[in-house]
Amino acid sequence: MDNSIIFITKSWHHYTAAQEILQRHRIELPVFFASDVIDAVKIAGVQIENGAKVLISTDYLCTLFMEKFDVPIVPVKRSSHSFCMRIMEAREKGHRVALLARVGSSSFTQAAQEAQSLFDKDVALYYFKQNDKTLAATQRIKADGFTAIIGPSWIHEAAIQAGLEFLNVPLPESPFLDAISLARYNLRIYQERMEKEQLISAILDSANEAMIALDSRGTIININRAARQLFDVATDEVIQQPYEKTPLSCLELHNSLTLGQPINSSMATFRSRSFIYSTIPLPGSQDGHSLIVKCTAIEQLQEAEHNLRMKLLPRGSTPTKFFHNIVGQSAAITQSIEIAKRYATVDSTVLISAPSGCGKEVFAQSIHNASSRKGMPFVVINCAAMPESILESILFGYEPGSFTGARSGGKAGLFELAHKGTVFLDEVSEMPLAMQGRFLRVLQEREVMRIGSDRPVPIDIRVIAATNRNLLKMVQDGAFREDLYYRLGVLLLKIPPLSQRQDDVPALTRYFLTTRSMELHCSPYDISPDALELLCHQHYSGNVRQLNNILERAMVLSPTHMIDLATVRLAFDNAADPSVPSNTSPEHPLRSLRSQQEADEIRAALSAASGNRAKAAAMLGISTTTLWRKMRALQIQ
Repeated sequence: MDNSIIFITKSWHHYTAAQEILQRHRIELPVFFASDVIDAVKIAGVQIENGAKVLISTDYLCTLFMEKFDVPIVPVKRSSHSFCMRIMEAREKGHRVALLARVGSSSFTQAAQEAQSLFDKDVALYYFKQNDKTLAATQRIKADGFTAIIGPSWIHEAAIQAGLEFLNVPLPESPFLDAISLARYNLRIYQERMEKEQLISAILDSANEAMIALDSRGTIININRAARQLFDVATDEVIQQPYEKTPLSCLELHNSLTLGQPINSSMATFRSRSFIYSTIPLPGSQDGHSLIVKCTAIEQLQEAEHNLRMKLLPRGSTPTKFFHNIVGQSAAITQSIEIAKRYATVDSTVLISAPSGCGKEVFAQSIHNASSRKGMPFVVINCAAMPESILESILFGYEPGSFTGARSGGKAGLFELAHKGTVFLDEVSEMPLAMQGRFLRVLQEREVMRIGSDRPVPIDIRVIAATNRNLLKMVQDGAFREDLYYRLGVLLLKIPPLSQRQDDVPALTRYFLTTRSMELHCSPYDISPDALELLCHQHYSGNVRQLNNILERAMVLSPTHMIDLATVRLAFDNAADPSVPSNTSPEHPLRSLRSQQEADEIRAALSAASGNRAKAAAMLGISTTTLWRKMRALQIQ
């Protein structure tokens, strides 16, 4: 039997009558008999815990239930017809009848008043108060000459003691059935309300921010999971409680509740944890406004900001290199690695100086990944690859409408996006003089100002700069700002060229052959001893990058997976022994070799960029115009 709707009574004749009515109408409804008021409340509480949603009872018990429980309560309305039938039964027996009702406006009292008005003075209506335990009214009724009394069943004993005939009021069938219909309607409404509340709670709980709903009196009517965690409370501790008596008292909500004034991003602290809160007042009355309060922890805002910046970063901003990725055990490279590791423990600006192809970005990434900023953005800015006309907007960002073609919502610059992370300025020597002044301010003040804005944006970045040129000589020649040079050169790191670490050529060769074999998903390539010996005695103006290019070319040219001496000679694209300059060339031998190496690098870049000259120029760190000029001079199609 479904116990969603139950009937509770403390009158035995109501209990039996209810069962008869239900059986006659084939209605399944649990009926409970309580010995007294306390027992009735206890039964109701137990049944609600077991799933009862609507309670049906008589007036007095319904009043008690409404004070105790938050479920729909349906009273059985008393009918004056029931009183009239009892009055006529008593008068047929020769009795003078008195009606006894409780002071108040219950349906029992109203029905008694209606019935008494239909009869002559032989029927009188007496009242008693709820706290009248002696029921002195029965004595007055006896003294006034009445011989029968009609009233609540619990005065039966007092009536007999006074020598009066007692007649109870039967449970009226029609009102009882009406109460059941109303209870069913209330059950449907209650279930719909609960479904809506559960839906609202689910929506609130799915929010990352702490959300609290308050009524116009400041009473908490809903609180989501994030808010319970933020204020360290359980739902039953705060629901239906004034917010001032809960941990939410740290919020200043008076003006929002009384005047409907919204709060936008105010700060509060609870147990040393800071958070931002806002309020959304809902339409209310003159007495106050309901509120939705949203709280966001500071660390949650910082995490969201970090995630947003990471999404906005250009591709390739995730550093993948570590110190253990740097190949070589020579004294020169080992010393540079040890110095770089020390630099990683502090937050000062680093200036890396090395010829092209020595792995400056590998060192920069390794320093970042070994520092406290690991996991934060690593933004690479190639100062030589960006046109001067757009470099400023890329670095500093711009406000809406700052220039023709600007995005309507503006755009954050790379310095802003690198907040909490590292900015790697490659080829910093190529930064235009006009831009150097603005960048100097970034280093000094740790803030940027977007184009078209008058509001500086504070940033927290570490700068690692790299160059293959002599910056000090550029300062002397007036091509680089002296103050910027000394700002960049706080920690100096020099990476040795391959000519100073030729002992590392064998290790680098095997590393490149293994790595490229894995990329091609083929069997590992090896190299013959005499071919390796030849590689160890070459001069590499392009350093490690040039060695990598030669080995990749040799892998393509080799008919087997064993690269021999002949293949290496062919890779150098020289019919004579590469170690011996050619006497037939009208050009200086070293210059000829360098030209050939430069051509090799350009071809490799064009191949990697699928023939796209702009991308190839960016990879080589030169402008598109310079690339076109070199291709024409080297007869590269």
